[in-house]
Amino acid sequence: MIFEEIKPFIRHAGQMTGFSNNESETLKSYDNCVIYILSGGGSVAIENETFKMNKGSVLMWRAGMAYRFSFEEKTSYIIVHFDFTNEKRITNSFKITAESPDVFNHERITDRSVFDDYPEFNSVIYSKSARTLEEYFFGIVSEFKKPKNHMNMRAGAKMIIILTELSSAFNFETSTKSNDKVDEIIEYIHEHYTQELTNSDIAKHFNFHPQHINKIIRRKTGYSLHKYVIMRRISKAIDLLETTKMPIAEISDNVGFQNICHFSRYFKEFMGSNPSSYRKITKK
Repeated sequence: MIFEEIKPFIRHAGQMTGFSNNESETLKSYDNCVIYILSGGGSVAIENETFKMNKGSVLMWRAGMAYRFSFEEKTSYIIVHFDFTNEKRITNSFKITAESPDVFNHERITDRSVFDDYPEFNSVIYSKSARTLEEYFFGIVSEFKKPKNHMNMRAGAKMIIILTELSSAFNFETSTKSNDKVDEIIEYIHEHYTQELTNSDIAKHFNFHPQHINKIIRRKTGYSLHKYVIMRRISKAIDLLETTKMPIAEISDNVGFQNICHFSRYFKEFMGSNPSSYRKITKK
């Protein structure tokens, strides 16, 4: 599959507390996992590699990989169990308990997705600091604290944002200077998405050719430059639809769309429903 085909299904999410300076037992999960550190720190061992975890650190690993936590006392973290697609949401919609490697049954793995364009997602994704994602992790957890109709649609939307941002943690074969420039471009988009923002405008601001800037953004995020800008606008629109009574036309204008028709078309492309329908079903 390719990255743009993901439709995450969140099986379980929760906020947890660490192990008081003791290591957890080694486990394997039947679905994919991602962990975000809220406070404290320590390390997580995935197979034969150990990752240092501090406040704001994120680590994602695939189903069937052995993992072990070693956290400082009172470390707080969020862990999410998920599939990249919703193919198993009917038969496996409940939390599936992880098991020790000696009894783990690989035939029960829920998600065997293989990415052709982003092979990094076939293994481990690690970011030392991704605090901008904290609100989305909390948002997913809140869906499981007070379950409502269509909770997985809302949680899945937030997971798309998390996975898209995590893709920027990949170590591409580019110089540090080039990676710094891409980060500058992404930060520029995050700050100016409410304005009229074309590929040519962004390229001109950074003295790049539009085709080149599109290429490096695609490599960094999994989306073309144009779609990344749209994705940023949609993510903010989702928040306004869920948390305010602001008219849809006003939301469209606030997040940078030229008109409500463009907003509705792109929203449906990303979310599978138009903004008004999304608001109705997520408010139930």
